[in-house]
Amino acid sequence: MSDYWKARGKTYQTSNRYYQKKSTPHGVCVSSIPPPPLGKLIQSLNKDDLDKDAKDFTDKASIQDCSLVTSYNWLDKSDPTILIPGTPPRWTPLPGETKLAQDSNDHFRDKNASKYPSHPMESTVLAALSHDPNLPAELDIVACYSSLGNLVRFVLGKDKSFRILVQAVGSTVFFVRRENSPTEKLEDIKGHGHTFPEAYTTWDAEMKGSAHSHRILKYNFGGLRMLVRAEADAYVAEKDDGAPAQPLGRSTSAESKNPSALRSTTTADVADLSQLISTLTSTNHPSPPTSKPATKITVTTTTNPPTRQVPQPQILEIKTRVIWKKDKEDTVYEEMPKLWLAQISRLVVAYHDKGVFGTDSAEIEVQDVRPRVERWER
Repeated sequence: MSDYWKARGKTYQTSNRYYQKKSTPHGVCVSSIPPPPLGKLIQSLNKDDLDKDAKDFTDKASIQDCSLVTSYNWLDKSDPTILIPGTPPRWTPLPGETKLAQDSNDHFRDKNASKYPSHPMESTVLAALSHDPNLPAELDIVACYSSLGNLVRFVLGKDKSFRILVQAVGSTVFFVRRENSPTEKLEDIKGHGHTFPEAYTTWDAEMKGSAHSHRILKYNFGGLRMLVRAEADAYVAEKDDGAPAQPLGRSTSAESKNPSALRSTTTADVADLSQLISTLTSTNHPSPPTSKPATKITVTTTTNPPTRQVPQPQILEIKTRVIWKKDKEDTVYEEMPKLWLAQISRLVVAYHDKGVFGTDSAEIEVQDVRPRVERWER
């Protein structure tokens, strides 16, 4: 990893309601790391400017023809290692009441960047090309849901600063998330947005040793062919999945961990890919200096037969809230950008009373959010 980033990678605090796993006061954004220098100002764009252009827009502002390309898990190793295909942890709710500790500060703001700071999107490209080597010729935009979510909030008039590097390779444009440092950690975390999923989900045997899971979707939006990466919190096992089906908890409508299970790893020959991605760096946004060449990403596969891809309707987004917010906040609306961009149809909202989950008042709700997402999109 770059010595430059090691010297600067401290902590970061965010108030973004879109990232409720990191509970901080609304309207406060604090970073102990100064942002990288900006390049030359090319053009200023206001939200009102978009309203004028929208009158001439003829395509539908809706996500169409969505399909899962592939998935991958980052393994909990010191060297960058991904497992293709990957699976998020299975939803395994605990019976009765459970008291959990609050979150700690041991969580990175950008998980992909923290694993591979040189090129945070390289794992996405590797996984996608492993599925379909001809995929790049079909794409207009490659991005993560976080970058696209920032653009959605800008269009919605939300006041939050963000930075995205826009880089072109041939006819494909990459939207690359850019934080002040790829190793920024979340500061002064309060809540249970991490400890709850750790307690209420379980990695399948083939996925033991995983740190987190990501899915790569392909869909059309506004006439553009897009490849979108999104982290997956969990999945619900169905009866024919080979894993025991788990109770969903209180179901409502939104309208009202064994490394030996893996084959020996093989190092992917990504020299050409690394060279290609290195050309993405704009002269206005130089990469931080490095003292040695970046370590290649190692690709690991599961034992035969290959891991079955979890269908998109089984993916869960998990959020936790203190009980007094139950009647004061619309959690579905707050999470709408992620639910829409990642095409997630199930949302778990887990309420707690001073860290105690699963009580009669602090229940765990599993909501079918598809109707609201579809209505919001229109």
